[in-house]
Amino acid sequence: MRGTVRRTPPEVLGAVAPAVRPGGPTEEGVSDDFDSRGIDSPSDRRYLLQFYLTGITAITARWVEGECARSVERMVTLISGCIPRA
Repeated sequence: MRGTVRRTPPEVLGAVAPAVRPGGPTEEGVSDDFDSRGIDSPSDRRYLLQFYLTGITAITARWVEGECARSVERMVTLISGCIPRA
């Protein structure tokens, strides 16, 4: 299989991206960021959290499919650059 890139089907990626629920532990971690950006609606917050989590999961899956060719530090920098700073 060397040299072959295996693609993860979208339905599998969707299954591994956790659902964001109101009051969940993930929501607490970014509450201050949402507050400083004026995002007050709980529904909007859940949509944005799901967006970030799904994107991070997809980037990580692609990295693993590529046999982790890039360094962990590079991937942290790449993912961190996708998240806006307050």
